[in-house]
This record gives sequence, structure tokens and C-alpha cells, in this order.
Amino acid sequence: MRPPAHMASPGVRLLGAALLALIIALVVVYQVLQPKWFGLTLMPDAAQNGVRLVQATGPSAHLPAPAWLVSVDTASGPLTLTATDRIEEADVLESYTELERFLRRQAVLFQQMQTGTLSVVLRDDAGVLTTHTLTAEPHRPAGSLPSAFWVQLLSGVGGFIIGAWVLVLRRGDPGARCFALTGTGLMLSAFAAAIYSTRELALPYGEYRVLMTINHTGSMIFGMALLGLFLLFPNRLVSPRWGWLLAALTLLWVFIGAAWLMPSPVDTMYTPILLQSCGILLLIAVQWWRSRGHPAHAATLRWLGLASVATVTLFVVTAALPALLNISPFISQGHAFGFFLIIYAGLALGLRRYRLFDLDRWAFHVLLWVIAGLALVLLDLTLIAALKWNQQLSLTLSLIVCGFLWLPLRGWLWRRLVEKPRPGQRELFNRIIEVALAPSEDEYRTRWQQLLHSLFNPARLHTTTARSAPALEEDGMAMVLPAVLHSPPLRLSLAAQGRRLFTPRDCVLAAEVIDMLHYANDNRNAYQQGAQQERRRIAQDLHDDLGSRLLTGLHQPRLNQVRDTIGLALAEMRVIIRGLSGQPMALDDVLAELRQESWDRLDAAGIELDWPLPDSACAPLLEYGQYRHLLSVLRELISNIIRHAGASHVRVAIRCTPERLYCEVEDNGAGFDGDSTGSGQGLGNLRRRVGELAGELQYQPLTPGTRTRLTLPLARGSA
Repeated sequence: MRPPAHMASPGVRLLGAALLALIIALVVVYQVLQPKWFGLTLMPDAAQNGVRLVQATGPSAHLPAPAWLVSVDTASGPLTLTATDRIEEADVLESYTELERFLRRQAVLFQQMQTGTLSVVLRDDAGVLTTHTLTAEPHRPAGSLPSAFWVQLLSGVGGFIIGAWVLVLRRGDPGARCFALTGTGLMLSAFAAAIYSTRELALPYGEYRVLMTINHTGSMIFGMALLGLFLLFPNRLVSPRWGWLLAALTLLWVFIGAAWLMPSPVDTMYTPILLQSCGILLLIAVQWWRSRGHPAHAATLRWLGLASVATVTLFVVTAALPALLNISPFISQGHAFGFFLIIYAGLALGLRRYRLFDLDRWAFHVLLWVIAGLALVLLDLTLIAALKWNQQLSLTLSLIVCGFLWLPLRGWLWRRLVEKPRPGQRELFNRIIEVALAPSEDEYRTRWQQLLHSLFNPARLHTTTARSAPALEEDGMAMVLPAVLHSPPLRLSLAAQGRRLFTPRDCVLAAEVIDMLHYANDNRNAYQQGAQQERRRIAQDLHDDLGSRLLTGLHQPRLNQVRDTIGLALAEMRVIIRGLSGQPMALDDVLAELRQESWDRLDAAGIELDWPLPDSACAPLLEYGQYRHLLSVLRELISNIIRHAGASHVRVAIRCTPERLYCEVEDNGAGFDGDSTGSGQGLGNLRRRVGELAGELQYQPLTPGTRTRLTLPLARGSA
């Protein structure tokens, strides 16, 4: 009968795995709390080959602490304690003879503890010996368990659940099965170590030996499963059937370890760790070679490989290596299990192929972190071994040296190896301007694609469907860009010719470049529109002013009129040419030029000009349109006087304020009221130009003559 569909869902399976891990964890806690408890917190001291009483609580609260626990009375007599009696890991002993002796002493001590009474001899720091009798409580309270116990328990539960999480989501993947096995191995190893490494003083012979075998089995499963993982992931190097060979080797070595067939526990425990580590490094190298040209596999491998190496390295360096060298560990083995849980989550993320495009940066963070830790540990060990310094002094000096040397080196390595070289702001701006100013649509597309190649160096680039913003696809295998002006949407595949994945930083850079390109395009369009308008304006000026004056000159009956008309045409041409430069002109200069021009024209016509200089300078700058219309208006007024007024005298008065220009032109001619010839072309041009300047033009009849008042606004604040 098949189970209901919901019973086989990933959520139910993961919940079942979590419940199983919690049940086993509760069994471990129950087992640890069963022995009688005396309230002793003991630590081994290898230098003094003794056991240090660090803290005394509960039934032993009356004991002086800290002190040395010298001996314990047993049924067979006083038993003098050594540092070995309270070591965390017994598999660092040099022979099975020593291990046998250690386990038998543990059995004797545990048997005495279970009687509920201990007679102990303490020695204070002054060397004074005192004897104390302790009465135990029936069970160990959970609050007395050290933090190392809970770290190991959490590491085991977390590793098992994370492994199960990957497995239930990728049930058919052999790599996921291997990863789940590493979680099982971690749980077995951590749970067994949690019991014997945090014991109060001793455990029974058989229980201790079984726990050591479970710990050894878990370590072997973890290492062999990790080997299997790199045999199958990210590239399948062998058939999954080879997993049976790894399983057989694991069982064989577990049997060898349980039967004590090797020369020493060290060989049994650390020889396979060494072989497995070498095998893992070799497989990582092979996988690296096989991942060439496949950035997704390469990114996964960088993360998985570094995380795996870092996990084992940190555990060995911080806990196992100091124990082998017979020096105080930097942290307890129980706390060192926390490294497995921290990086184990990273392994799961890599295997689940989650946000692979960020793995490169995280992998390098881990690598730099591991290098810093190794450098600190190795320097500390070197100072201790070579100079015979104490650990506190050597560790202080190591921190100072590593801090001042490593931090600058880390920044340099990060810039050289992780931060991808980007073009400078000036270079990038110039490249974007080159694209925006491309002379044709084909050249625009060519330059845009060349810029993308220089920024991301994709292996392939082709058109795609429309997008609104840059986006990553296929876990960073490709990046899609929206259309920009003459270029359609593009899809870039395999960054750096397949050596890396596209990252969110690439999307940000692409978005910034596209924004700058849109800005450059908008400015180019605005410039082109302005240039087009300017060309139309100049063409209109040439047609309306210069052309009409030249046409008028062709039909003038008298030579002096022809000369005057040609002179005005030349003046108009100079103004138009000056306008092509786009430079503004000071009002003083405009009026000075017009004053000289008017004097020449009126003098040639036999008319006297009175144009006094203004009391104050007229300094505002006028744009081409302003001074062009101003010149035309005043020229037209002078022309009308010469042609129609029959005057002998003209007076021009100019006054300006920061806001307005006031101009009066008087003549003593026939007179004019502004209406009689209102339909003439010349007067129409005058009204049009004054209107474009937002000014006012008024005519006042005089006796004799006419006064014309012109008022024009000036641009406020121009200078």
C-alpha cells in the first residue's frame, strides 16, 4: 500500500529527519545526566601533569578552588591523578597499551563515583594538602553541562538536518546522498564526543570504548562521504556504483579501529584523516580541471572545496594539532565542533546551487579567514617551540605581528584577486560618449557591443526579448540587458570567456552604464535639436534680412542708396556670422557699434547726429537673439528717417538700468504718428522684432519731427 502523497512530501521528510535528530539528542542528554554528580569542574594541565579543580559547585561548593586534585580514594586504594585522566580525546594516546591503562583507570574512578562518596586530596598553590569527603547528588543537573557539550550537540543536530534538507530536495542526486551522509557522520562523531569529552571525571570502560568507536565511525563516514561528494559533484568523475567501494573501506577501517589492530590510536584516527584530506585535495584539483569553461561548476567547486578544506583544517589546527603536540589547545575540542556547523551551512548552500554568482566572493572571504587563522596558529606554535615562551606571551606577539602584516596583505590580495578591474571613470565616460556620438545606427550598435566586451568579456552576445532592467539568468551564467536607443535587448553569456559567473555587481555596473548612456543620448538629442533650431534661425535671418536688403539694393535708383543698402547688408552679415559662435555680446559694445554705423550712414545722407554717451555703463550681456533684434530695430528706425523724414538733425538718447533699456530717437523731419503707414513691411518687421524682445515701441509726433520711444527688458543678473 502506497503512503499518502502528503506523507512523502519534502516538508514531511525533513520534519521526520529533524524529529529523529532531536530524539537522539535527547537520548544523549539523558545519558549524560544519569551518573551521580559531585559538582567538580576539572581541567587537565599537561605542563604540570595534573588535574586542576577550576570550580566547585553543588555538593562540592565548600572546596577551595582553584586547587589541584591530587588523588581519589578507591576500593583498591588511593589513585593519584594525572593530566591523562581528564583529557578530552583519548585517541591522542601513543599506544593501545596506554589507552587500555587509561580506560581501566576510568572504570575504577567511575565505580567509586557511583558509590555516591568520594574522598579526595587537594593541594593549593602554596603546596598545602587537604583531604575532603564529598557526597554526590543522584543525577547531574542539566545546568551544570558546559557550553562545549551544547556546541557539540547543536553541531550534530544542525549537520544532520542540513544534510537531510539537501537530500529531500534532491533525492535522486548521488552528490546529495553523499552530503547527507556527511551530516550523519558529523552527528555520530559530535554526539559521542559530547558525552565523553564533557564527563565530570570518568566513564565506565565499556561505555567509553563504545563511544570512541562511534566517534571514529562518524569521522570515517564524514571523510569517506566527502570523498564521494567530490567524486560526483559538480562533475561526475566515476559511476555512483563506486560508492560501494568507499562504504566497504569505511567498514573495514571501523573494524580495524574497534579491534585495535593498528599500532596506536593515533594511527587509527589520524592516518585515515590524512589520507582522506589528501584524496579530497586531489579530487578538488581534478574537478577544477574538469570545470574549465563551465563557470557555474567552477563557482560551486570554489565554494565547496574551500569550505571543506577550511572545515577540516580549522578543526585540526585548533583542537587536534595542539593535542598531538602536547600543548594547551586554543579552544576545546567541543567548541571546535562549531566550525563544522558554521561552514556546513555554506556547503549546503553551494550544493543547493543557491546564488552561485555570490559564491566567489564568499569563498575568498573564507580562504582569507583560514589563512589568517593558520598564520596565527603556526606563528604561535613556532614561538612556543623555538623560543620556549609561554603561551600568553607568544599568542600576544602573534596577534600583533599577524595584525600589522596580514591586514594590509589581505587588502592587496582582495584588490588583486577578487575585485575585478573596472575602467576608470574618465575612461568609462569617454567610451560612453563615443557610443552616444556614433555617426550612424550601425556604428552605434558596434560601439555599444565593443563597450560591453571591454566591461564583461562575454563568450557570446546576441539579441533577446525585451527587458526593463539588467537581470541575471541561469544562476549567473548569463546577463540580459534592455534596449538602448539604436541597440536591441542583448543577452551576454559566460563572463570573462567562461572563467566566472555574472554577479549582482555586474548588473549594477550595467545599469549605471545604461543610465549614463541614456543621459548622453538625451543630451545629444537636445544638442541636435538646438543646433537644428539655430540653423533654421540663421537661415531665416539670411533670407529675411540679408536677402531682402540685397534685393532692395538691386532696385535702388541712386548710387548713394545702393551703397547704404549694401553697407547695411554687410553689417547684417557680420552680426549673423558673430551669432554662429554662440558667444553673447555686451550691450555697451552693441551700442558702440551701432553708434558708429549710424553716424556713417547719417553723415553720408547729410544729416547731423547727436548721440551722447550714456552717464553709466550698460554692462549686461545679450544673447544673439537679443542683440540681433536690437540692432535691426535701431537700424530700421535710422533707415526710415533717412528715406522718409527729410530731416536734417537726429538725436539718440540711451539710458539703461539692470532691468530695462530705454532708447529715444528724435528727428526734425516731416513727422509721423505710427498709423498712417501701419501696414508697411518695415513697420511690421519693427513690431515683430520688438514683440519678440517683449518690449514696447511708441511714436510721439513733434513740431517738427517725431520722437520714437523703445523700451526693452534686460536679463536680470547677467553680467
